Amino acid sequence: MRNKKKISVVPFVILAFLLLIAAAAAFIWTTFRIKKVNITGSERYSYEFLYDYVFEERNDANTILFYLDDKKAGKINLSFVDNIEIEMAFPDTINVTVYDRALSGYVDYRGSNMYFDSEGVVIDSTVNVYDNVPEIVGLSYDHIVLYEKIATDNTRFFDELNIMNQHFTKYELWPDSIVIGSDGTYSFVIGDVTVKIGAFDDHIGSKIYEVKAMKAKFLDSAGVLHMENFTGDESYIIFDEK
Repeated sequence: MRNKKKISVVPFVILAFLLLIAAAAAFIWTTFRIKKVNITGSERYSYEFLYDYVFEERNDANTILFYLDDKKAGKINLSFVDNIEIEMAFPDTINVTVYDRALSGYVDYRGSNMYFDSEGVVIDSTVNVYDNVPEIVGLSYDHIVLYEKIATDNTRFFDELNIMNQHFTKYELWPDSIVIGSDGTYSFVIGDVTVKIGAFDDHIGSKIYEVKAMKAKFLDSAGVLHMENFTGDESYIIFDEK
């Protein structure tokens, strides 16, 4: 009797396994292919710049590979960014929300505009002038170094500036500059009008509100608006027109 030749099923199992892996890989690659990247929140950096920054250490083709890369990506190192939040909307969308670091002001130092944050740390040196960020005039300091806090004896200034900026933002009033007098009093400049608000006190918010309310009256004028003695009574507001 002739012996029947046995056919091994191992090659077929291996082939089936490889086909299964290939099918799974194809499914993952096509289903989780990145089709849309939304980047919002930043007024300092362009979409293209942020796209290149985010995907420098992350895969830009597949959301699963992107997720794995994101887990080991380095810390944020952008001057004007406080934080970046990345959300994956599976299977094919990446949402990136950028939170810009607030700029409190800048000083002119050796021909460069040195921009600093709310703590007084210099985060940029540039010849550019950014919108809605006031120049600070009259601040005394020993030296200015990029990425370090401005060394000044005026220890209260940054806290006072932060409070003023909160009111400026609230009332959408954007001074070109804030001037510190030799006696420590404040004034700020809007166009051709200098607003003297005097010493920093509890009325600072009311003073800024009144300037906002009166802005249309002196918008096309030049002169000095005296609010040093204002405590709520408009009779203490004097405008000396040039």
